[in-house]
Amino acid sequence: MNILCRTTDRLVACFLVGLLLAGCASINTLIESRDPSPYSGVRMDCQEISNFREYYCPPWLLLTVDFIDLPLSAFADTILLPYTIPHTGPATNTHAEAESGRLKQNQDQ
Repeated sequence: MNILCRTTDRLVACFLVGLLLAGCASINTLIESRDPSPYSGVRMDCQEISNFREYYCPPWLLLTVDFIDLPLSAFADTILLPYTIPHTGPATNTHAEAESGRLKQNQDQ
């Protein structure tokens, strides 16, 4: 009976780890993206948290999963930095560039 419990515990643990990896934003963004970027999993979690009303699952479920996944994604993204940084293109900040362009236009007038 004790062996059966340990086997069941291992199967449940493997199932839970599989669910976490399948739902891990860091793993999903690396698999789906052709251009991996640093902390893409954290950004994906934050985007889902801020836009939770746009998804078709219950908000309490999505927010719970994302709040659990957020620190795990931060950890995984930090571990994956040596892989993601070399694959990152030149840094661009379109918001900052747009703001600087507006400032220059206002100064010219």
